Amino acid sequence: MRLAFILTALVGSFSAYSYGHLSRLYPVSAGEPIYVQQAFALKSLSTAVGYAIVFADVLGSIGATCAVTLCP
Repeated sequence: MRLAFILTALVGSFSAYSYGHLSRLYPVSAGEPIYVQQAFALKSLSTAVGYAIVFADVLGSIGATCAVTLCP
């Protein structure tokens, strides 16, 4: 059980380091869509990533609301 938390912290620290490094390279408030556009130079792909993030946030908000209010 303790090993799972240690491995999760290790993987999370790699993600935090990479996001920190990318945010220093591209100090723009768009986040992942900017990183995708800089990496692949495809505006349509970065737009799709942006919409996917918004869609995931909306679904997460709906799920959290249902968890709190006990939706049927």
